[in-house]
Amino acid sequence: MSTSIETQQQLKKINNVCEPIKSELDKLKYLSFFLENGLQVLLISDPETEKSAAAMDIKVGSFSDPDDIPGLAHFLEHMLFMGTEKYPSENEYSSFLSENAGNSNAFTSAENTNFYFSVTKDKLKGALDRFAQFFISPLFNESSTEREIQAVNNENQKNLQSDAWRENQLLKSLANKKHPHYKFGTGDVNTLKNSPTEKGIDVRSALLKFHATYYFASQMKLVIYGAEPIEQLQDWTIEMFSGIPKEAKLVAPELTKELPYPKESLSKIIKVVPVKENRSLKLFWILPSLIPKYNAKPERYISHLIGHEGPGSILSILKNKGWANSLSAGTGNKFQQFEDFQIIIDLTQDGLDNYEEVIGLIYDYIKLINSNEQNRGPEFLQKWIFDELALVSQNQFKFKQKSDPISLVSYYGSQMQLFDAKEILIAPYLFRSWEPEIIQSFMNYLTVNNMLVFLVSKGFESKTDKNEFWYGTSYSEETVVENLIQRCEKSSSIDNGLALPKINPFIASRFDLFELSSNAPKVPILIKNTPFFKLWHKQDDTFKLPKYSLFLSIETPKFYLTPTYNVMGTLFKKLCSDALNEYSYYADIAGLSYSLTSELTGIHIYIQGYNEKLSLLLLQIVEKIKNLRVNAERFKILKEKLMRTLKNTLKGQAWEQSRYVYGMSVAIPRWQVEEKINALERVTLEQLQDYSSRLFEEGFIEGLSHGNMVQADIENIATQVENILFFNSIPLPNSLNTQLRVVQLKKGVKYIRQEKGWNSEDQNSAIFHNYQIGLENLEDDVKVDVITQLIEEPAYDQLRTKEQLGYIVWSGFIPIDGVQSIFFLIQSSNHNPIALEESIEKFVDNYREILIQMSEEDFRKQVKAVILRKKEKDQNLYKETQRHWAKINKHKYDFAKTEKEIARLETITKEEIINFYDQYLFDRKERTICSVQVFAEKYAFRKIDEKDEQIIEIDNYDKFKRSMSLYPINC
Repeated sequence: MSTSIETQQQLKKINNVCEPIKSELDKLKYLSFFLENGLQVLLISDPETEKSAAAMDIKVGSFSDPDDIPGLAHFLEHMLFMGTEKYPSENEYSSFLSENAGNSNAFTSAENTNFYFSVTKDKLKGALDRFAQFFISPLFNESSTEREIQAVNNENQKNLQSDAWRENQLLKSLANKKHPHYKFGTGDVNTLKNSPTEKGIDVRSALLKFHATYYFASQMKLVIYGAEPIEQLQDWTIEMFSGIPKEAKLVAPELTKELPYPKESLSKIIKVVPVKENRSLKLFWILPSLIPKYNAKPERYISHLIGHEGPGSILSILKNKGWANSLSAGTGNKFQQFEDFQIIIDLTQDGLDNYEEVIGLIYDYIKLINSNEQNRGPEFLQKWIFDELALVSQNQFKFKQKSDPISLVSYYGSQMQLFDAKEILIAPYLFRSWEPEIIQSFMNYLTVNNMLVFLVSKGFESKTDKNEFWYGTSYSEETVVENLIQRCEKSSSIDNGLALPKINPFIASRFDLFELSSNAPKVPILIKNTPFFKLWHKQDDTFKLPKYSLFLSIETPKFYLTPTYNVMGTLFKKLCSDALNEYSYYADIAGLSYSLTSELTGIHIYIQGYNEKLSLLLLQIVEKIKNLRVNAERFKILKEKLMRTLKNTLKGQAWEQSRYVYGMSVAIPRWQVEEKINALERVTLEQLQDYSSRLFEEGFIEGLSHGNMVQADIENIATQVENILFFNSIPLPNSLNTQLRVVQLKKGVKYIRQEKGWNSEDQNSAIFHNYQIGLENLEDDVKVDVITQLIEEPAYDQLRTKEQLGYIVWSGFIPIDGVQSIFFLIQSSNHNPIALEESIEKFVDNYREILIQMSEEDFRKQVKAVILRKKEKDQNLYKETQRHWAKINKHKYDFAKTEKEIARLETITKEEIINFYDQYLFDRKERTICSVQVFAEKYAFRKIDEKDEQIIEIDNYDKFKRSMSLYPINC
C-alpha cells in the first residue's frame, strides 16, 4: 500500500483503500474504500467529462419480499423518490436533475435494488446531497403511498402481454414454493393494497419495517463519477453518506437454503402458448453459482462453443436441416445461491416437429466438447479455445472505450456486490486460469435429469391444461419420455457433421495508430464524389484507438416503391445476413461486427471494430449483396419468419401502435403492415432471385468513414465497393429517388385517428398527441429544444406522479422526415384516450401560466440545461460516428449546426419562447394537432361531429393524405 493511501486512511477515517486494476490506456482515476459505517465506495475521476453520475446498489430485492406482500421491495424503490426530510417535495430530486441536464432511474431485481442518476458536471455536489437523503431520511408519506401503488400496478399492467415477462414468471412458478425464486416480484394493486387490507396488514408499516431491516450501509455499494479530483469526491462522500445507518434496525429473516428446483421439478417439458407468433425451444439447467469461479469462466467457455454459429456448430447443422433460424447460449438468471444455463433456439415448424432430435443434437455436441472418440474427461478439453477467448477479452479490456457515465455507475454498483474491490473493473474480462476440472464440473450439470424444456408455439392453443397465476400464461407440463432420455445419453451413430470451431482468422494482431497530420480536419470531409458514390471521411483525432466505423447507405428505388418491393427488400436483407452468418460470426467474436438494415431508401451497412481486417469483412458483405444466390430452403424459412414478424407487429403494445399509426397518418410513403403481409404471401423464390439480380441496376452510395484509417486506404476500399456493386449499372436518376414527404396539417384543426388496440387481451389504451411545428430549421429547432426541456419534468410529475395516468408517460420532440413536432405519449390501463387527451391539454393550458410567471433566473437555468446537453462530448468513437452520420444520412452537411444552436440559445428570450408556445401549443386558432388514440376493448370511440371544422377524423390513411398539402422535401 502506498504512503498516500495510508495517509488517506488515517486522516479521513476510511479503510480498505485500493486502486482497482485498470487498462493501461484508461486515463480515468479510480479509488475504492469503505466509510466507517461500512459503505463501500468506488470513485471515478474524469476531468474531461461534461456529465457526472452516481449509483447506489443495495443488496436486497424481491427475494426478500414478505410472503404476504409480493412486490414490497419494488414498491420501496418507487417510494424513495417521493421526498426526504431534508428535501420534502416529491419532485425536488427530479426537478433538480432536469434543470441541470440530468436524469435518473432505478430497478429492482431478485437480490439487488439499484438507483442511479446523471447531472451536469458542476452540479454533482447538489445532486449527491439530494441522492444521499434517499438512504438517510426518506419520508414515505402516506399521501404518496396510494399513488405509487397505482404506479407499480401500471408498470405491471404494461408487462402482462409481454412474452418475455410471462415466460420468466412461468419459469419461476415451477420452482420450489419454499424458495424465494418462486415469488412474484413486480407487485400490483392486489398484492400491495387489496390483499393486505383484507388480511389487516398496514402496507406502509411493512414498508418502514422493510427499510429498517435491509437499508443500511454495509448492504450498499456507492459509485460516483465526476470531473473533480479524487480527493474532492472523497470529501463529499464522507460528508454526505456517512449518515447512512451502520447497521440494520431490525434483524432480517434468513433466506431459505432449500433447493430452487428440487429433483422432482426437473426433467420436464413445458409447452407454452405465447401472445405473439413465436416458436422456440428453451433449455434450462440449474447450477450452483459460478461467481466464485470467475477467474476460470467455465460458462463462457461452454457458451462460446454451444452458441457458436460457424461451420460445424449446432446452429449450422440445424439450419442445414431446416430446423432453426438462430441460437443463443449462456447464463440467464444469476443469483448468489444458484444460476441457470440457457440455450434458446428460434425454431422453424419442422424444427418444432423434430424438437426431440434438436435436443439430442445439443447433447451430441456437449459430448463432442469433452470427448475423443469413446473417451471423456477434462483432459480432452481444448486449452487453445480458452486461450483464444482470453486474448479476445484481453484486447476488449485494453481498448475499452468510455461508456455513458450513468450506465457505467449503475453497472459498477452491481459488480461491487460480486467482486473484490481490486478487480471490479477487470473481473468480467479475466480468463486468468485454465482449469479444465472446473469446466468439466460445470458440464456435469448439463444432464437430462437437471433440465427444464420450454417449447413455445401458438400451435399449443387448446392443447394446454394449466394457467400461470400472475400472467395467465397457458401451458402444459409433462415428464421427459424415456426415448428422449436415451437419445440424449447415447451418442448418435450417424455422422451429424458437428465440429468444434476453427482458429479465428479475424483476431486482430496489429494495433498501430496511423499518423495524424497537423492540419487534419475536425469534421468529416468529402473525399469521393462520383455519380455512384459520395464518401465522407474523418480520421480519428480524439479517442486514439485502433478502431474504426463505417456507414454506407446504398440507395435504390427498388426498396420501398411498392409494398412488394418493400417486403422483397427486407427479405433480401435477411437472406444476405443469413448467408454471411457463418463467415461473419468469427469477425463478431473478434470484435469486428456489422449490421445490415433495410431502410426507406435502400439498404444500410454499418461496420465497427478493430480496423486491421475491416476491409476483408466489408468486401465479403458487398460481394454477397451483389451476387446473392437465393437458397430455396432458406427462402422458404425466412419468408415464413418475416411473415410472423409482420403479424407480431399487430400484437404490439398500445403505445407502439399509436406511434406506428401516427407515421401512417402523416408520412409518405408508408405501407401498412396488412399491405406488406398480403404482398409477402405472393412473393416467390423466382421473383426474389430476379429482384436481387436487378436490385443494383441503378443506385447510389453515400457513406461515412471514421476512425483509425487514412484517406488513401479508404478511397481504395471505396473504389472496390463501387466496382463490385455498380459494374454495368447506371447512376440513380433523381426522378427515381425515394421522396420522403410529410402531410402539412392545417392551422386551428385537430386531426384524430381512433383505433381499437391490436391485442384484444391487452387492457391498455394509449394516446400519441402530437403538435406539428413545421420543417426543421435552426430557429425553430432550438425553440423546440427549450420547450421540451421546460415541460418534460412538470409533465411527468403531473400526468404520471400526481394523476397516475399510466406507467409510460413521455413528452419530447419527434422529427419525421424533416418535419418537427412536439408530442405527449401516455399508455394507461385505467383511463381511456379521451380522458388522457383532456389531461394533456389541461396540462398544456396550465403550463402557459407557469411559463409566464417563471423568473428570468429559472428560465435561464432551463436554457442552460439545453446548452449543456448540446455541449456534451462524445463518450466514444461510435457515438461521434453516429452524430456525424445523423446529418449525412439526412443529406444535411452543416457539421457546425450544434455550435450555431448553442450561440442562438445564449440569446434566446423567455418572450420568444412564450410566443412560440402560444403559436404551436396553446392558441387553438394557430396550433395543429394530430392525436392518435388507441382504445382498449372495454372503451368506446368518441363521437365526432362531422360539421365541426376544428376536429377532423382520419378514417382512411391514403384518402386523408391525398387530400392534404405536403411539406416540401427538406434536404
